[in-house]
Amino acid sequence: MVIRLMGPNSKPMTGTTDWQKDRRALLDISIQFLTRAQALDDAALSRRIIWYKGGGTQPLAMRLVRTTTHDIYHSGQIRYLRALQGIPGSPKTGE
Repeated sequence: MVIRLMGPNSKPMTGTTDWQKDRRALLDISIQFLTRAQALDDAALSRRIIWYKGGGTQPLAMRLVRTTTHDIYHSGQIRYLRALQGIPGSPKTGE
């Protein structure tokens, strides 16, 4: 059973329709992220941003690298969990 962790109304996912809906939402967010990142010039990538409240600053480019690494890590977790459940192949293609 998979539990959505999206607030007070979290509920078990009931099947592949829920999985596909959530997967599509994540894909849409990833496409928007990539599109916006590709539009940044050197000045924008070098701009220093605050990471967390009260924290230091680092270039936006580092935030992009860390966000990408974080997403890749979670993709690996999903593939591993699928393999443990005997679900074949790629979550994207099913192959």
